[in-house]
Amino acid sequence: CLYEALGSASDELKKSKDGSTFLCYGPLWLLQLWLNATFEKEMGLTIGQNYLSEVENRQIEATRLARLSPPIWQDSKALFMKYMKIFLNFDKLTRRNTPFVERKVGPTWFREDFPATNVDNEDEVNEIWHAYLDPTVLSCRIGTFLSDLGLVGYQSNLVSRQFGFSQLRPKSLFESSKNICLGCSGISEKFYSKYLNMTAENEYHLNPFSYTNSCYCTKEFTEWWERNYSGRIMDADVLISRLESGFTQPDIEKIRSNVRGK
Repeated sequence: CLYEALGSASDELKKSKDGSTFLCYGPLWLLQLWLNATFEKEMGLTIGQNYLSEVENRQIEATRLARLSPPIWQDSKALFMKYMKIFLNFDKLTRRNTPFVERKVGPTWFREDFPATNVDNEDEVNEIWHAYLDPTVLSCRIGTFLSDLGLVGYQSNLVSRQFGFSQLRPKSLFESSKNICLGCSGISEKFYSKYLNMTAENEYHLNPFSYTNSCYCTKEFTEWWERNYSGRIMDADVLISRLESGFTQPDIEKIRSNVRGK
């Protein structure tokens, strides 16, 4: 789901009204950063000697995450199967698997305790994080004319639990995926102003809480899990054998031909 969502967002960013595209990093790069951060210890990732000084002086955590690599070089199949076996054996969530709850690198406001432990700066800390995580739309301009006005969705509340916010069933701010990026086909100045003002009136109440490892969920989520996952679980050995078969040359060629066809 993470990969598909990031892929859709990247596709929207790459589109332009004349049908051309521009190059930008796709979702795989961001997915890899997330994997490195969440499963660093389980995967035995290390940082090469050449990057130690760069990592030591980093301003953002992604600088370190991007330099993490497996302890020894392995081919794609061996590395993929190693990761899959780790995921299949992963049965306990620990604090180190939610690395962004503790924020030790970044600007001052980002490193403040959250929820605030100092009553004197509680209001300021909460106000900053509301501005940072409240879903909204951002104004953008992709040309010099009024017809080039655009609006791009901003909805970091979908991952707000990583920063200590309660989050049961996050709802998208946008009723359809086409509304996430408005302006590629041209929108009027009137519509632009109306939509921007409308989203500015939305109020959200994000409630901070101290981090704990818990598996609490809603009754509706449990029912969904039973319908869509638990009832279709596959034996680990069977799953591994099917995944390994996907690395055979005929299967790889079949995938390549399907991609070329699209």
